[in-house]
Amino acid sequence: MSVVGHIAVGRYESPGRLYGLKIVHGMVDGEERWELESDFLMENFSTSVRSVAYSPQMKMLAAGDDDGNVQLINMKKMQRIGSLGSHSDVILGIAFANKHILAASGDSTVSLVNTADEYNVDLVLKGHKPSTAVAGLAVHPSSKMAATVGDDRSVRLWDLERGTCAMNKTLRARFFGVAWLPDALALVGSRTVQIHRLEDNFESPMAVDPDDGASWTAVRVDGGLLFLGDSMGRVYCFNTVSGELVDVIKAHDQRVKAIDVIRFAKDGYPFVVTVGAGVTESGVALWSTGEGEGRLDLLAEMELPCRATCAAGCGM
Repeated sequence: MSVVGHIAVGRYESPGRLYGLKIVHGMVDGEERWELESDFLMENFSTSVRSVAYSPQMKMLAAGDDDGNVQLINMKKMQRIGSLGSHSDVILGIAFANKHILAASGDSTVSLVNTADEYNVDLVLKGHKPSTAVAGLAVHPSSKMAATVGDDRSVRLWDLERGTCAMNKTLRARFFGVAWLPDALALVGSRTVQIHRLEDNFESPMAVDPDDGASWTAVRVDGGLLFLGDSMGRVYCFNTVSGELVDVIKAHDQRVKAIDVIRFAKDGYPFVVTVGAGVTESGVALWSTGEGEGRLDLLAEMELPCRATCAAGCGM
């Protein structure tokens, strides 16, 4: 059995903590086995950990808290690098774009921090209404654009090379998440997911609504697969090219708080990490995707003594 990756999970309780689980894989008595085991605990947070992201290229983990600070960890050396304090309010989203770390905040801005230039702030994206949070952030796979949704009921597309707002659209509802699809943008709200093809100018979205009066609570996109978690602990997988519902599973007894995708080889199939968050404890699970088809099979799971807020898979 050997360690093939890690899962980082943030907790709500103050002082904040980041739990690190190691993913162990190998053959035992001729059978393939996966296990999740406790590995590290990061306690450099004074308040709740609200967002976390991992860069496979830089082997770097970034976690943001309620105070607007971002802690950085070198996952290859398993060492804390330092912290960024470029915001005055909660960090609600973190993403990587080439050598930059993007942090979306409750102070209505998004900062771009240059990891190749002593972690200086290269740019602050301003456009959402003051005193309204930037609730969701997603970087385009090209790393040339980013999308944000705000509590001001707007979606914005940002040109990261020029540092300008390329599009601003007022929305009829409030959305907490955003994700890039191959030729569209998914806006995630508690009662609906709207899929907008950019060529349609956000006029005729396709809607995906939760079942049984549930609410959407988590989103993750990997290529042509859209993963959605709901308040009843279910995870749905949609093929965004065909529009087909590939799979739906009961992943947790609690609401699904976070979904992430992890790979254990550079060109390997995606695996899925899910976190179900209760009031005092949370469940973490690792799933296979049927060689990238999106059909989810449980590989390993573990309980944590906390109310989880976010998670990131740290693989290749």
